This record gives sequence, C-alpha cells and structure tokens, in this order.
Amino acid sequence: MKILNAGPDWYTGTNILTYDQTGRTLYHVFQSISQKEMRWRAGGYKGRECLETGIKYGSRVRKDGRADEILIGSGRSSEVVIDHLGDPDRFRATRLDLQITFQLENKDKLMASDLYNSTAMRRKFGTSPIGNRKMSLIRSETGDTLYLGSRSSAKKFFRLYDKSFEMKGYPGEFWRAEVQYGRDLASGALRWYLDIGHSKSALVDLICSEFFDAIEWSPVPQYQYNPQDFPPEDKEATTLANKMDWLKTCVRPTVTILQDEGLEKEAKIALGFSPAWDRRQAASELLKNEE
Repeated sequence: MKILNAGPDWYTGTNILTYDQTGRTLYHVFQSISQKEMRWRAGGYKGRECLETGIKYGSRVRKDGRADEILIGSGRSSEVVIDHLGDPDRFRATRLDLQITFQLENKDKLMASDLYNSTAMRRKFGTSPIGNRKMSLIRSETGDTLYLGSRSSAKKFFRLYDKSFEMKGYPGEFWRAEVQYGRDLASGALRWYLDIGHSKSALVDLICSEFFDAIEWSPVPQYQYNPQDFPPEDKEATTLANKMDWLKTCVRPTVTILQDEGLEKEAKIALGFSPAWDRRQAASELLKNEE
C-alpha cells in the first residue's frame, strides 16, 4: 500500500460583517488569491468565483438584518484558502473535509461494498459500532462509494470511494477516505490541522483513527509513516477545463446508467436541471447545512 496524498479537500468559512469592521475579512482573503473572476451566486449569497482555482466568495444580508460573507474552496484550492486565512479564529469554519488517497498493491474493487455488507450484517445482529447512523452504498461502473452519517449533520460525515477511474488506474487500485467535519466541529478540526503544521503522517493517523472509531475499520491498516510515501504533489490548479473533464469522466457515465434505467427526469432534478426555484431551494438548503 502506498499513501499518495493527505490533506484538506474542502473548506467553507463564514464571517459576520459589522459597520465598524476592522482588519481582514473573507473578501480580503479572496482578493489575495483570485485573479480572473466570473459572477457566482447560491443560497442568497452573491459574489465571484475565481476561474483559475474555483474558489468562491459571496455576501448577503440575512433576515435578521445582519450581513455575512462566505468563502469556499474545494479540492486543491481548499489548502490554498487555508494557507491565506491568517488567523483562522477570526472566521468561523462551517465545513472542513480531510482526506487520504492511497494505492493498493492488490487491487480490490469490492472494498467499499464488502465493508458495507459486513457492517450491515453486524448491525442485523446488534454488534455494529455505527449505531443508528445512516449508511449507504452507491454502486457505479466507475467505482463504488460508501457513505456513513448524514451530509446535513453538524458533526461528522464519512466517505470511502474508488478513485481509480478518475486517476486512470485499474478498478480498485486507488481509493480515497474522507472525513467531513460539520459546523460544530470544523473550526476545531481546522485549528488541529494548522497546529500539526500540515503534517501528513499525523493527518493519516487522525483519519485512520476516525474511521476506526466510527466503523471499527481503518483505511490504512498497520500504517507506518515513510517520507517516501509522499512524492511531490502536482500543484496544478483546479480549472474550468478540469471540471469539464470530471463531468465527462465521472458524472456522465452515472447519468447514462440512470437514463438506461428510465430515471432521466430524476437525474436531471438531482443535477439541478429543474425550475429555477428548485435550484435556489437546493442551494439554500446546502449552505444552511454548512453554517
């Protein structure tokens, strides 16, 4: 087994604006990163998206009359945002995803489904460690994905998915394990991540222990840190071209399967290709869950 990468995969931060605002705001953070921009809006927020990195910034006036702002970084851009925050305690982190990506010597395309089945069997006999947590398995021609917990949870949400198709490998060769910290835990998780100085070995240990505590399974069993496990990373920024390639290679095959099953309408609704008010409502609910 080889650890290919470990680090943040998503950051969302919010900040309440005041009339006598002093010091840096999230807008200043965004401006220190962004170059070419386009308009962006979601969940009542209106702002800009950086074309090179996909980092999003927006502000709004809430129903209580207060104004707030939001900053979102996904994928590699999340680490860029975190590195530019300065004092992270100045802003409220409402979501932080931490991940490890690893390569198996012996390919196992059934790892997620086997874990799902064994945990479901243990739940049936009352020996499952996950209790009443939601658990689901999404099967796809591009690889299986296991979810544990609820996306709307203010605490933790777990993902384990086959990343081989995206990384142009053999099925079951590359895997990613992620822990999503919701609004109650994101700020604490961010402070911990900064305190360890971006240590990949400590991050791998954390994610392995989080999975073991949640489901009594570790994505990297008997992990031993080796600096050679972490080759220099490709720092290529997430671009619109990257996003289009991801749509073609990861999303389109799944949509094709749903169309063949007669679920084209449901697929379009899930993707947001429904009346405008449906899209606004879905975006509003998403951002509300992250706050």
